[in-house]
Amino acid sequence: MFYIIRAIKYSWILLLVPALAALYAYLYENTDIFPKGSEEEDKWFEESITTIVAAATATLSFILGMTLNSAMTKNSEGIGLFNAFSGDLLAFGMHLLSLSDDELKESEEFQRVRSNIRDLLLAAPGILKWSFRSKGVEVDLVQVKERSDGSSVKLSERNKAMYCALKRYTSLGAVEAFMLVLGNEIEKLTKLGLNGETTLPTLIAKWENLYASYGSLGNLLGWKPPALFSWWLGICLYLYLILMPFTFVPAAGYHAIYLSFIISYFFLGAYVGLQKLGDPFAEGVSDSGEFATVTAAAKTAQQVLEELFSLEGEDGLDDIVCDIPEGAQAVMISREEIESREKESLLSENGMLY
Repeated sequence: MFYIIRAIKYSWILLLVPALAALYAYLYENTDIFPKGSEEEDKWFEESITTIVAAATATLSFILGMTLNSAMTKNSEGIGLFNAFSGDLLAFGMHLLSLSDDELKESEEFQRVRSNIRDLLLAAPGILKWSFRSKGVEVDLVQVKERSDGSSVKLSERNKAMYCALKRYTSLGAVEAFMLVLGNEIEKLTKLGLNGETTLPTLIAKWENLYASYGSLGNLLGWKPPALFSWWLGICLYLYLILMPFTFVPAAGYHAIYLSFIISYFFLGAYVGLQKLGDPFAEGVSDSGEFATVTAAAKTAQQVLEELFSLEGEDGLDDIVCDIPEGAQAVMISREEIESREKESLLSENGMLY
């Protein structure tokens, strides 16, 4: 409820409708502007307004319901595609770290490429998110990590080479620049000898999956309702909110004030809600939880990627050694001893099988 009230662009209408109801009630009871009486010729105005409002109620209920359902579907699919993009980022990092030889990882050049790819993957969720927002991507503000105190580590601070590369090609589009630079880092791996039968093809496949998710998001969010439809829906809604309060006045008098407020909240709330609901990249609503957005998924993706590269950097995956907790040491036992114990467990005290 409170989000509708905070939507200043539309919330003033919630006050206008009860004000109109009060005005209609006053004019109906104290003036002769509106025809009133028990005769048939005096009821034409009330019946006409009631008929118009009834038709508008049915029309708006159908259109708003259909549009709201479409917005919810768009929101769900948008978040799903962003999660797929984030999952491919994580898979890309896993393949890079697990499919390469630990001996190769000791080289200085590989460490540089590894750091470049790590920072690109960490920057990717924010780049994609802001690509679909009205402000666009500011490469100077792209972050790769959020500290516990709420401050952020920017790409320009952590990896100047990748920052400059993205900045140079931003004119192509922020995500396009990211994909181009990431592809260039994959090409550098071939020069390091990382060209096995599975390693590079897998990384290239993940690169293609990332771009496919971005393209699908662009198709989903790029479509907007025709201006004619938006204009028609707005006119119908406003006419309905202007006429609807009068339908309560003949029978309810000044009670029409709060009755019209309740009805207007239903329809205006649905209209305001679908304005934001269809955009999973909307700003300013993620912290309140009123709408599902990709902000939480972007933060989670960054945290998991940072943890992945941090853990792998401590020890390679080929020679992992750890201590076994006390009481959990492995027990060496032969097959014959196992079969002997199984046989003993099946015998009763007098030697008979159970």
